Amino acid sequence: MYQIKLTGQKTKLAAAVSAALSITAGPASAQSNQAMDEVVVKGVRGSLQAALDQKRNSTGVMDAISAEDIGKFPDTNLAESLQRITGVSINRVNGEGSEVTIRGFSGDFNLVTLNGRMMPAADAQPAFFGINANTTGGDTRSFDFSNLASEGVSGLQVYKTGRASVPSGGIGGTVNIQTLQPLTAGNQFTVGAKAMQDDGASGVTPELSGLGSWVNDSGTFGVSAFASYQDREFSNRTAGIAGSVNWTLPFDASAFPLATVVNEPGADDLAGFPSSAYVAFSENQRERTNAAVNLQFAPNDQLTVTVDGLFAQNDQSQVSVSDLPFFIRNFDFLQFDGNPIVSLPEFIGDRFVGDGGADPNQGGGELPFRNSLFELRDELTSFGLNIEYKINDSLTFAFDAATGEATSGGNHPSGAITEGISIGGQAVAAQFVDYRTAIPGAIQAIADGAPGTSATVNGEVVNFPGGNAN
Repeated sequence: MYQIKLTGQKTKLAAAVSAALSITAGPASAQSNQAMDEVVVKGVRGSLQAALDQKRNSTGVMDAISAEDIGKFPDTNLAESLQRITGVSINRVNGEGSEVTIRGFSGDFNLVTLNGRMMPAADAQPAFFGINANTTGGDTRSFDFSNLASEGVSGLQVYKTGRASVPSGGIGGTVNIQTLQPLTAGNQFTVGAKAMQDDGASGVTPELSGLGSWVNDSGTFGVSAFASYQDREFSNRTAGIAGSVNWTLPFDASAFPLATVVNEPGADDLAGFPSSAYVAFSENQRERTNAAVNLQFAPNDQLTVTVDGLFAQNDQSQVSVSDLPFFIRNFDFLQFDGNPIVSLPEFIGDRFVGDGGADPNQGGGELPFRNSLFELRDELTSFGLNIEYKINDSLTFAFDAATGEATSGGNHPSGAITEGISIGGQAVAAQFVDYRTAIPGAIQAIADGAPGTSATVNGEVVNFPGGNAN
């Protein structure tokens, strides 16, 4: 006889299936003494029920997510899975989840554990402009969840309050990553393959994963293993306002005597001017590799020995080109957006040299142009041993030893994170930036000819002490 066991309330379909099986299996069971087998129907409802049971049986405030089946976490990485929990939000880097915020506390204030033990964290980011182009922000304790694939995780728990059995150190909360336990999972195996093509990428990139669990016939020894590989290529095209906005109240057009002002703000309106604009294009690649293994030995009901290891490597590279027009507020044209409360210019004309310039001997505005390459590698390793001996129903002895290391830094052959070349000469004769479209547009006239010559800019003849305009 077969029995349908549902994790939750029976639906009409489940009740009908159960009744049909009872009718067909009833006579056969009356003629034989076969032992009853149990068919457990799982799925999304079973996953939700497992998470609910963890929250119900937990001390303190805790939320959890359980995979609906082995290898079936639905997200690109763990950060995107965690954002499903109430009170947890994430930030994104290049479109992917990276760090988590719990109850308003950023990643620096949260603790991450693997199977209950503290995980090391290191996160370095490149700086593209200025004299600190090869330095990073590697002094953070924030954990980058984009380094871990979601397929190899069986559950996630977020503890929003402290408890004695959880390591301390998370002000906002503690995130526990739970890997597959073979003695619990039994004999299972799954493989996954995806093909991805991002807009602007050169082609299709693969995402492969495999996860398996094996237990011997006596149920005393089991092994689970996981491996994944993901390659992603994409490009970014960005433009906007860079730097801070300089505010002025009230607006005084006499401060810009050479400028034609359209939609001039009123005397009581707050007006602002961006420090600069920027236009950038980059081609990016990310290659992530994960591997994990878990061994369990339980010779009896009292003793369980667990050994587990985790390895993660995430390589990121980017080639970019960018232009950053600076405004020196020597405007010859300003068109504001007409907002009666906070007014911003939507079209700016800035002229640096020649007739109408603040200084006829000025050599030109700065041309900050940068071509850069960055190579970054994140690595994470963790190994642990756990021995748990149940003395009786109210007393358990547990021993846990673990070691882990996280590194983040340059992956360029020179050892640097960022390699680049910048041009910042006083070469701009005039520039115009239009913010009226979805992507701001910039036009720059460059002085590069012999001294004392001139050129026509927007229908006007402009003299250039430094040369011609292109």
